[in-house]
Amino acid sequence: MVRTAVGGLLCHQMAVTVLALAPANRLIKILARVAGEQGLVRGHAARCEHDGLGFVPGQVCPLAPDLGDKSLKVPQIGWNAVHILRDDPLFKYVRDGEYFYYVHSYYGKNCAANTLAVSDYSLPVTGVVKAGKVYGTQFHPEKSGDAGLRLLKAFAEL
Repeated sequence: MVRTAVGGLLCHQMAVTVLALAPANRLIKILARVAGEQGLVRGHAARCEHDGLGFVPGQVCPLAPDLGDKSLKVPQIGWNAVHILRDDPLFKYVRDGEYFYYVHSYYGKNCAANTLAVSDYSLPVTGVVKAGKVYGTQFHPEKSGDAGLRLLKAFAEL
């Protein structure tokens, strides 16, 4: 793996930001998206030399080697249906099967206990994880139109 100064700095800044917010006080909620979600996972995270922050047990793995359909493009760029596995207040305004916008080359693996939703990309791609008041989305809610706005509204109301 090639480490870049920018990648290392990104991971360091993300760790400092999340830790500074101290979710342990239970008054703070966090919504991390894409690389932020990956940083929540204990195992090796994209662009980082070190493990993630460990809020969610599991690993972050490259998408390409695990794809069942090798004709699919990586990074995955585009819309994909999100399938809700566990009910949560985050989905207050979101229905199962709604489409969200993805741009990613990595995904969370072996984190089923904390997975709230998945999308299918020839394998189940972890779409939403949760650990206490810390949430992570593999998709971009801010780029997901009305569905993304409704998810963000529900998050704001938590």
